[in-house]
Amino acid sequence: PSLFEGFGMPVAEAILAGTPVACSNIAPLREIGGDAIVTFDPRSTDAIVEALLKALGDSELRASLLEKGTERRKAFSPEAIARKICDLYRRVAGLDSIEYDSYVPKRDLRRGKAQHWGRVYDNQLLEGRRIGGAFAWLAAFWNSPSMAMRLRDRYSRRTHVSDPISTSSFKGRYGDGWIGPEFQDWLMIPSGAKRLELSFEAPPEPLGSVLIIQFSIDGNQVCTGRFEGNPELHLAATLSEPSSDLVEIRIECSGFFIPKEEGFSEDSRELSVKLVETSWS
Repeated sequence: PSLFEGFGMPVAEAILAGTPVACSNIAPLREIGGDAIVTFDPRSTDAIVEALLKALGDSELRASLLEKGTERRKAFSPEAIARKICDLYRRVAGLDSIEYDSYVPKRDLRRGKAQHWGRVYDNQLLEGRRIGGAFAWLAAFWNSPSMAMRLRDRYSRRTHVSDPISTSSFKGRYGDGWIGPEFQDWLMIPSGAKRLELSFEAPPEPLGSVLIIQFSIDGNQVCTGRFEGNPELHLAATLSEPSSDLVEIRIECSGFFIPKEEGFSEDSRELSVKLVETSWS
């Protein structure tokens, strides 16, 4: 019974899971659910009860919602979203849309199995289990040799270091690079790496002048830094001989700001600093 939604992910997830949906009649959820949902006034208890009873007790309605949900799921597939974005760019550039069905391969069982074993392969390597990773890669290769070769090449690029290179994005931070007062993640150490450097962008004043950043690896604090009026800050740590291919890093900041409360934007997140780059050498 949401009063506000920016997108409506719970409704999309329920439709993808094949579950009948009863939800608020607000615009974002109507747009996401289309004709595959039952809606109600979220401020009316009676309306909520009536909609739930219909969704739970009317077998014909449930069957209709599930049938319509099957068609609605197509709008949420990664392929459909990617195609729409591509078509948008083409229209902006004055080009015609592409007839994707003429060349996009259909997913089959073997491809699905290859994707599954590819995920297992990545997880095994992240946990330092090379033998398990090798078996997972062979299973992926059996189902899709080309996909398995891409997995191997990706891992090779990630672990080979000749010059300082940027690591992949941190999984815990926001998409725009900002992190909160406490941040933790696991990083895979590229082969031969001896040094890890983090680059930060200062938050707005006055927080930027007083903010203290503590950087820890595997529970041991390795360095502390302050911006002290500078727009950027670089923290570097020398790596000792690791016991595995993974290290746990933590970044703790002494303060944070909320853009909405400061009058910068409508952003209500607790933000401390922007993590611009990580690099190995």
